[in-house]
Amino acid sequence: MDKNQVAIVLTKDELFSLWSMCGDSSSYWYNHYERACNIEDYYLDRNAIKSMLERIEYISDKINAVYQAVKERDLKEEETAAV
Repeated sequence: MDKNQVAIVLTKDELFSLWSMCGDSSSYWYNHYERACNIEDYYLDRNAIKSMLERIEYISDKINAVYQAVKERDLKEEETAAV
């Protein structure tokens, strides 16, 4: 493993919470971005907010991939158990 990489162990409930928090964070910062685009002297810099949104999207995509994989695994396990 690369020294810059870390791993964490989450329960499915914790994974869902993290997935949900990523969406909430994206929405929060998008609202600031819209304000920064529409209010000339907004207290947050539009470019900084845009960078934050891009970073959130990058991390959120990773979390979403894990979340979807867990959902698929659970569905397959349910189907196998039903047979």
